[in-house]
Amino acid sequence: PRDVDQLRLTDLAGLPQLRSIRVLDHRLKAQHIDLSIPPGQPIEQVQIVADHFDPAPLAGSPTLTYITLAGNTEPFSVAALANLPNLVKLDLAEARVADIASIAAFPALRVLTLNAHQWDQLFTSGWTPTQLAAAAVAGHATVAESARWLAAIHGPDHPAPQIRTIHG
Repeated sequence: PRDVDQLRLTDLAGLPQLRSIRVLDHRLKAQHIDLSIPPGQPIEQVQIVADHFDPAPLAGSPTLTYITLAGNTEPFSVAALANLPNLVKLDLAEARVADIASIAAFPALRVLTLNAHQWDQLFTSGWTPTQLAAAAVAGHATVAESARWLAAIHGPDHPAPQIRTIHG
């Protein structure tokens, strides 16, 4: 636990075995979190829960495969993350995102977790979940929102599954 105004991931330089970073600023003490990962650092997983951050610097880390972003008060852009060739899992359910439709450009994305409102925005953009192996609606979704999501995620050409779990 650190009580700081600014946190920089570049402070992690020199840790060649580091693969996962978790910044859980639940008390929202840090005024700024710089998500620039040191060049050559083979980080595979990042989980950020904080008030203020910009995910764009993460796009410079081609080894990233899992990203969870949450807790921000001002919407941010995720478009730069489309430059991550190995990003297979993304969770933005507890984040405020300005350009959710840009997820359509993520080349390797296979697992996506969003809240009901974000899913609605993504489906409204015309995106279809053909490349996904798994998807989840998280956050505070009503049963009706969860049911709408289930119908949309399967699409009109797929039969309804025999077993369903809806958390609402």
